[in-house]
Amino acid sequence: MALRREEVISAALELLDEAGLDALSTRRLAQRLGVQPGALYWHVANKQELLSAVADRILGEVADAQLPTGGPWQEQLLDLATAIRSALLRHREAARLVATVPPTPGPNSSMRIAERMLDILRTAGFPLATAAYGSDALLSYITGFTLQEQAGEPRPQDGEKASALSTELRTAGFPNMADWVVEWSDDRVGPFLAGLDLFVRGLQGVRHPEEAAAR
Repeated sequence: MALRREEVISAALELLDEAGLDALSTRRLAQRLGVQPGALYWHVANKQELLSAVADRILGEVADAQLPTGGPWQEQLLDLATAIRSALLRHREAARLVATVPPTPGPNSSMRIAERMLDILRTAGFPLATAAYGSDALLSYITGFTLQEQAGEPRPQDGEKASALSTELRTAGFPNMADWVVEWSDDRVGPFLAGLDLFVRGLQGVRHPEEAAAR
C-alpha cells in the first residue's frame, strides 16, 4: 500500500512525543514507517517542511476545536488561550517546535487560530490594528509560557529549599526576587491564568495602538 502524507505526519508526531524534537529525523522516521528515507520526499520536500507540517497538525487540534462562541470577549480569549496551551502541552516540546519553525505555506492552522482571535477582538469593537497587535502579543505569551513549562523551568521543591534560595538571593542583593521565590509553586495553571488576566486588563485600556505607544 502506498504511503500517504497524513501517515508520514502522524508517524512524525508520534516520534516527537516519544523521543523529542532533536531526535525527530527523516532517517528515524523512515525506519519507523519501514521505508527508505527517499520515500518520504514524495510527501515532504525536506525536514523543514516535515517539522512545519507536524506543527500545523498540533495547532490544528485547536483550530478544529468546537470552542464556545458568544459571551464576553474576555471569556472567549481565555477559552482559546487555554485550548492553545493544552494542545501544546499534549505533545513533547511542541511549544519549541511551533516557536522555531515557519508555518506551512498558504492557509494553515496558525492562520485559522489568528483569524479566530482577530474575529473575537474585532467583534468586541477593537480596531483592526489593535486586534492584530493584541493577537500577536497574546500568542507570543502563550507560546513563551508553555515553552518554559516544557523546558522544565527549575523551581524550589519544598519550603526549606525555597527559604534557602530566598536567603541567598537577598544576600546577593535581589530582595524582590527573594520575596517572590517563596511564592513559587509547581502549579502552572494559576500563573498562566494570572498572566492572561493582566493581558486582558491591559487590552481593555488600549483601544488604539498609538495610545499604547504614548504610554
